[in-house]
Amino acid sequence: ITEVLSDGQRNALRAALKGDFSAYCRDIGVMAENMRGEINEIAMEYIGDMILESDFSVLEDYKAEIEAVLHSI
Repeated sequence: ITEVLSDGQRNALRAALKGDFSAYCRDIGVMAENMRGEINEIAMEYIGDMILESDFSVLEDYKAEIEAVLHSI
């Protein structure tokens, strides 16, 4: 899934893993809800599940996999 995300979306996921999702979105001038919606929409299309919780944290089921993939990019 991370290969189809924009740079901004990948960076938002990195921020979510650190607990900085809202601050990152604010810094780039995007509403956090909108960014979460975009990322989850792509995730639903590719893996059939959301990857970001309503509190902007990464779902535990996908955390390790997302961390590994984002580290390799």
